[in-house]
Formats: sequence, structure tokens, C-alpha cells
Amino acid sequence: MDGLARALAEEFERVNDEVIAAVEGCTAADWRAVCAREGWTVGVVAHHIANGYDQDGAVARLIGAVVQGQPLPAPPAPGYNERHAARYADCTREETAALLRRNGAAGAALIRSLTDGELDHTSGSPRGGPPRPLRQLIERIFTAHARDHLASIRGTLDGRRGSGAGGA
Repeated sequence: MDGLARALAEEFERVNDEVIAAVEGCTAADWRAVCAREGWTVGVVAHHIANGYDQDGAVARLIGAVVQGQPLPAPPAPGYNERHAARYADCTREETAALLRRNGAAGAALIRSLTDGELDHTSGSPRGGPPRPLRQLIERIFTAHARDHLASIRGTLDGRRGSGAGGA
């Protein structure tokens, strides 16, 4: 395993561990609180993070295409996130934590399988845009995406706890 792949995987694992800790620290009321930025409950946002690591194999296909110099697969169809949110509106903390662990482990293994040379391969972004190295796509898909939504979850929970809202 090359050094950059190891570093990217370790950073991703740290962020994923933070998301898992946030999920496991939620009360039942916290889990149902709505995150203002997304308009989804904390539970749905957490499930969205876990799903984003895999998206039914789309992430692995995207990475494979970049490594092999092939055209990028089509991004998810418009409305994908909204359909996911509706489908998992009643997801539980336990199932979401399990999904974070499973998809997190698979994502870290995928990242670790790459060489530094592969991480330097460039491609346009899945939604168009200038060519970027694969390492930047990986940072966006795995780490930055999770960090952005985790900040929203934390802001929601901090607001609830700071306002005296709580309970199970």
C-alpha cells in the first residue's frame, strides 16, 4: 500500500468513526430532529452519509473508470437523494451504525487498494467540470461529504441540546 492511499484511508476512517459516534450518541428524539440544511432528520442524514460511501457500487465503478482511463459512469439520476431520504425515513440508529461500519470498511479497503500513481490519474468530475486527480474525487466522496453532513448533524444536535430540547 502506498503512503497517500494509507493516509486517505486513515483520514476517512477517522471521519467515519466520528459519524458513528454521533449516531450512537443520539437519543430517540435527537434521531428524529430535522437538520435545517438538508431538510431531513438526523437519522436520514446519517444514513445518507453511509449510503454515499457505496451508492449501490457506483463509487467503486467511478474509481475503476478513473484508474482505467475509461469514461465516467453516469451520476445518479436527479432525485436520487430525495428517493433515498423517503425510503429510509424510518431507519434506526442500529441499522445506520451497521451500514456506516460495513460501507466504511469497504470504502477504506477500496482506498487502500489504490497506488499513489492511480491516485494521480485525472478525470473530469462525475457531474462535469475540470479534470481532477482521483485523490481529490476520493477526498470529496468519502471524507468531505461525510464531514459536511456531520457538521449539519452536530449543529442540529447542539441546537437541540442548547435549547433544552431533549428526551428520549
